Amino acid sequence: MVFLHGVSRQTHLCAGAAHPALRADEQGYPELTRPEYEELSGQIRDRMQTELDAAVQQYGQQPYRWAELWQRIKENWRYFPFFLPWAWPALFREFERQYVHNGRRDFTLDLRRPGAYWRMLWRNPFTLTFFIPVLGWIPIAIRGYKGHRIGKSQPAK
Repeated sequence: MVFLHGVSRQTHLCAGAAHPALRADEQGYPELTRPEYEELSGQIRDRMQTELDAAVQQYGQQPYRWAELWQRIKENWRYFPFFLPWAWPALFREFERQYVHNGRRDFTLDLRRPGAYWRMLWRNPFTLTFFIPVLGWIPIAIRGYKGHRIGKSQPAK
C-alpha cells in the first residue's frame, strides 16, 4: 500500500468554500433546525461530489506512473533503495541518530556508498521492528510512550 502511494499520480484538489452559517444567514435563519441543517449539508455534499466527479474525469484516468518510476530508478540507481518507501525508516532513524543523539548539525548522509542501507540497519536495529506485523508494534509503542505526560498535570510556569 505504501509502495503504491509512492508511485501514484496524486493531484490535490481544493473544493470551493462552503460556509453553512453564511448560507443560513442569507436565507434568514437565526439558528438552523435539524431538518434545515440536513438539507444544507445535503446541498454541500452534492456540490462537492459534482466537483470530485469532474476532477476524476480530468485527472483520474491514469492513477499510476510506472514508466516514470522506472526512469527515476535508472537515473538514481546509486541511491537504491532510499527512494523506495520501505527504506525510509532506516534513513529517518539514521538521521535522528546523527542529529539528536550524536549532536551533529552539518552532515550529509552518504547514501551512495555501497552497503549504506545495511550499515544503517546495523547501527539502528530498532528499525527492523517496523517490518514485523503486529508484534513489531509492541516495541514501537513502548519507545513511543516512554516518558509520556498523558494524564499528568503540566508544571506551572
